[in-house]
Amino acid sequence: MSALDLTRAAIDSAVAAGVREVVLCPGSRSAPLAYAVLAAEHAGHLRLHVRVDERSAGFLALGLAKVSRAPALVITTSGTAVANLHPAVLEAHHGSVPLIVLSADRPAQLRGSGANQTTIQPGIFPGAVRWEADLAADADPRDVGAAVAAAVEAAMGAPASSAPDGRQPGPVHVNLCLGEPLVPATWPLTDNSPLDGPDVFSRRAQVDAADAEVHAASAEVRRGAEFRDASAEVRWSGEFRDDTVRTLLVIGDLIDPATRPEVVRWATARGLPIVAEPFGRHAGTGATLPGAPDPRPGDGPPDPVLGGDAGHGRGADDNGLTTPAALPHGPLLLTDPQWLDAHAPDRVLVAGRVTLSRPVMSLLRRPGLRVDALTDTPVAPDPAGVVGASYPLAAVLAGGGPVPERGSTPATSRSNELADPAATRAPAKRADLATRVPAGPATPSVDDRRTWAAGWRAAGDRLAAAIAAEPPAWPTGLAVARTLVGALAGQQVPSQPSPTHLFVGPSNPVRDLDLGVGAFPPHLTVVANRGLAGIDGCVSTAVGMALTVGSAYALVGDLTFLHDTNALLIGPGEPRPNLTIVVVNDAGGGIFRLLEPGTDALAEPFGRLFGTPTGTDFAALCRAHGVPYARVDTPAELARLVAAPPDGLRVIEVPIDPLSHRSAHAGLRTLATRHAPGP
Repeated sequence: MSALDLTRAAIDSAVAAGVREVVLCPGSRSAPLAYAVLAAEHAGHLRLHVRVDERSAGFLALGLAKVSRAPALVITTSGTAVANLHPAVLEAHHGSVPLIVLSADRPAQLRGSGANQTTIQPGIFPGAVRWEADLAADADPRDVGAAVAAAVEAAMGAPASSAPDGRQPGPVHVNLCLGEPLVPATWPLTDNSPLDGPDVFSRRAQVDAADAEVHAASAEVRRGAEFRDASAEVRWSGEFRDDTVRTLLVIGDLIDPATRPEVVRWATARGLPIVAEPFGRHAGTGATLPGAPDPRPGDGPPDPVLGGDAGHGRGADDNGLTTPAALPHGPLLLTDPQWLDAHAPDRVLVAGRVTLSRPVMSLLRRPGLRVDALTDTPVAPDPAGVVGASYPLAAVLAGGGPVPERGSTPATSRSNELADPAATRAPAKRADLATRVPAGPATPSVDDRRTWAAGWRAAGDRLAAAIAAEPPAWPTGLAVARTLVGALAGQQVPSQPSPTHLFVGPSNPVRDLDLGVGAFPPHLTVVANRGLAGIDGCVSTAVGMALTVGSAYALVGDLTFLHDTNALLIGPGEPRPNLTIVVVNDAGGGIFRLLEPGTDALAEPFGRLFGTPTGTDFAALCRAHGVPYARVDTPAELARLVAAPPDGLRVIEVPIDPLSHRSAHAGLRTLATRHAPGP
């Protein structure tokens, strides 16, 4: 069979398995794949994106899949082209994003021979892929199609191989060896596909990944053994019980941003105060506690971003007391040790993966605190080693027990000493956990919990009012974040709110969003690459997200933007995103000014080792790429530009004082210490 037969088999199978977005990097060895994928686009089967930089291409594919949760495929030629995908593969691995790598390769017999652009591509992403296959140049096209179908299933988290049911979505790698000739005799390609026929994709069912056969003569299949060993089984701790009055919920980064409203609804229905990282979909998620008195209209302090009450996201009915969706400036409350000592929880439930806030991690390490995880991954994230029990998030949400009733008798509290994880965690497979893991009844008295939680809510409201009265000064990163979110809130028509997506880069921008913004507008989804939280590929990820959701915004630092300027290399005729990128230019690595290297004692070596100013002319950079650019120096200018819906790719630069970070954040902590305790 020719190389074109194999590549058309691969692409036809990917389409049949649900792939609709493909990113292609040009190359000689991958030429048959290029022709095949272009033919598929012409037939209306998929959308093709051509990029010249493999690293940016990998993150573009990741962005296409991240919010949509649909698999995206990236194609490269052989050699270093494949290696340039490694950062995106690692982010997809740690962030559970369904990314499919399809790499072209020389025939296997050339490995180790010194042939040009030839290296050992199978296994090039050790421990980071859910499934991989090395397909021979003389493979049967049907076996190639079957292998690609199995790879797509594995990327989506299905048990497409011998992996157990607990496997989560993530990257896969199909390495396809191709021999010459590499180009068709004519264009366009003939209509007949090597996979035509009614039984084509039924052969996928014949690929039994449990015994590793996609014809041994045609392919070598691996199943990401290192990853499987780490998370082959969901570890859960029996029946979930809501049995502790002083329970706090912490929400981190969830695999699917759409899960956040479900988690918030579940928690607010039980009266739990919520400290949340900014990630996920911010929807109307207020809930009510039954039997409580009616709220007074407008009893929250003015919200500095959204206007109206700071209790945004609260809900009420004739019999219920409103509760906020998440505490305004929740992580900031945790920076006041005296207030926290007086209001300390006995139990913290952690939903998702917490990656952002040092105060949150310090809270989880408090002696005697009971920490339980509600996890959307096979194994609960636990970098601090404090999780005593873990429960599948989907199971808890599906059967989380009733809302506590007025006058119910509190259960005897369990010991607050951390349980031995080895003794409390029992393994189970993930399949159908929502029906196999019942959640116990809610036993705390609603009065007791309401009294304790009210202290958290009141402190959050006081802090929001204080920050509204003394907002961070312009120009600081905190002020930029608040202005941006306020402008996005102003876009919304209350009667017809429209979804808005914001990608936020790592380092200072995400922390400014976390600490400086007390409430987010409904229907805003905040997305970030928190798998490894690197600065690479963020612009490309935002481009991919914008291409899937229609339009989006991004908030990134100057180094994050410069690290991925090749994301701006979009050729004529390629799908172009509607994306407004706000670049906070603090002249280098401003995040380090908030960390230990930024202390006054280490000021002399800071600039060269950590500050790393570049002096880049952003206007010239954007002009070279044909990208509209604007520099703003006032909050009113930023708000005006952001208020316009994204139309094409645009960059807004906001210069700020790099020395302002430490003092601005210290100012917020001072406000927390002064106002959280109350009068």
